[in-house]
Amino acid sequence: MLIEEEEHDDVAAPRSGLTCPRRWENPQTRRYYEVRPLKNLFGEWEVFCVWGGIGTRRGGARAIPAASLADALDISAAIAARRRQRHYFEVKT
Repeated sequence: MLIEEEEHDDVAAPRSGLTCPRRWENPQTRRYYEVRPLKNLFGEWEVFCVWGGIGTRRGGARAIPAASLADALDISAAIAARRRQRHYFEVKT
């Protein structure tokens, strides 16, 4: 189970656009990809990724461990670059 950072007072990062979820969609393939940096139950940073087909129940999820918030943001930036290479467009959530 994952816990969002805004639920805890002991989280170092304030709620901001940096830790908000990001979503990309590819209208040609009708696919989406979402990422969210957050802390898990053990207080460790992760980048939680979710992907799948728009309008279908198929997809997947994974949590990528990160050493810090800065590391989680770097991972998110690398994912964003990869999504752009694959012709995904970022949409506001």
